[in-house]
Amino acid sequence: MIPCLYTETETAFTTNGIGKLCDAASCYVTEKRNGSYELKMEYSAAGLHAEDLVEGNIILAKPSERATYQPFRIYKITTPLSGILEIAARHIQYQENFITVSPFSAQGSQAAMAAIKSNTTTDCPFDFWTDIDSSATFSITSPATVRGCLGGMDGSMLDTYGGEYEWDMYTAMLHGHRGADHGVKIVYGKNLIDAEQETNIENTYTGVCPYYINTDTNEVVTLPEKYITASTASGFPFLRIQTVDFSSEFDEQPTGAQLRTRTQQYITENNIGHPSVSVDVNFVALWQTEEYKDIAPLERVQLGDTVTVHFDKLDIDEQARVVAYTYDVLRERYNEITIGDLKSSFAKTFVDQGHLIEETQ
Repeated sequence: MIPCLYTETETAFTTNGIGKLCDAASCYVTEKRNGSYELKMEYSAAGLHAEDLVEGNIILAKPSERATYQPFRIYKITTPLSGILEIAARHIQYQENFITVSPFSAQGSQAAMAAIKSNTTTDCPFDFWTDIDSSATFSITSPATVRGCLGGMDGSMLDTYGGEYEWDMYTAMLHGHRGADHGVKIVYGKNLIDAEQETNIENTYTGVCPYYINTDTNEVVTLPEKYITASTASGFPFLRIQTVDFSSEFDEQPTGAQLRTRTQQYITENNIGHPSVSVDVNFVALWQTEEYKDIAPLERVQLGDTVTVHFDKLDIDEQARVVAYTYDVLRERYNEITIGDLKSSFAKTFVDQGHLIEETQ
């Protein structure tokens, strides 16, 4: 898909605007779960619309396999000696950083979403939606920005209700769980070119050794069997037992049965015996390889989707989620997909962005 360029005031995107960016040498969109959502483009300085690629103007592009076209506002342009313009743009939702909200309080997630827009102090072209049904109270006690209310400050919607954001044109959607399971399965341990696969099996506990300390007598209470193994432990080559102190969880000395029950709950709550999945797939070098067919189904996934990763040697199927991707807009295919756990902070994204804004002013 060829990206299209519009003036900074465009909101409808029903025409071709300034024009199609046919001279683009490359164009990539990267999105991270509850994190950054940006477009990077290389464009010839001699191209038809080179002079129109200025800060503030908007690029409309298809950001991923199944998504609809999205607007990205240009915030930085670099002209290196090569004569190729380097364009950086952010999703139009980042404009919420510059729309202020008066203090308010709302009861419940649905009311809070509606109150954000009704309490803006300037025109707000954005709409807000959530499928989370919570009765918790949301409050801001001093003027804030829309983006801050959503997730860029302490006590934000994200802090109060949890969830995962999806940005669609001028609508901010807070899902309880973004994405779906489309049955995509990959086999962990394949020798794929440019597919980096990591796991924390070496740091995965297979069982728990619980204990309780009586502070009056200093007596240590343990189980007769000493430890409880996770149901998946049989697939591991050796046991890795974690000691856990449950002293603070009982008002009085527990019986063996009580300690055993709490330990089993702990194993379930903390996924003891389950390896942590992390797979970074670089599609660029995989298109012409025999191994590519093993991960071709990943072309269908979206951010937040669940995939099943099979650990052959352990005979374990683990579910993991797509937490980041980079999409080649011009070729309409993924370049990279990250599956696993992404240590990103929604609030930190806006802190970092604030520094970038200052640098470009």
